[in-house]
Amino acid sequence: MAYKAVYLILKHFFALLVIATGIGKLLDNRGFADVIVTYQFGIPHPLAMGLGLAVSLFELFLGIFILLEKNQNRNAILLMLMHSGYVFLAAVSNLRGLNLQNCGCFGVFWGRPLTWWTVVEDLFLVLVSYVFYYLSKTRNLKSAN
Repeated sequence: MAYKAVYLILKHFFALLVIATGIGKLLDNRGFADVIVTYQFGIPHPLAMGLGLAVSLFELFLGIFILLEKNQNRNAILLMLMHSGYVFLAAVSNLRGLNLQNCGCFGVFWGRPLTWWTVVEDLFLVLVSYVFYYLSKTRNLKSAN
């Protein structure tokens, strides 16, 4: 019973989180592309526009699929991979000494500086994504019996 409650809380938390981040980025894709360029990975602005759109749509659709429970195990794995990628990106950028005023996590409308706390937050989200994966897998096993 407690597993089901935690599963439902995490389902709605992650769905709302990635839908909000996706929409936040989509509302100003040009601004989000500018943020991508500030990471100084040599991505030209026209490619950053496409990358920004792809990331935004990925997050938006992932959130929708989580709400609809379309292959929840896959969704949880994608959450873990996405947040692991964000951990890597934030850690590398911090190690390079970049002073970014906006990490781009929520697009340009809720700009937050990139700090080591960003890395900690994303590590936490990787861990909670794993819990979500475990609970979704357990839930699928129980429904198969």
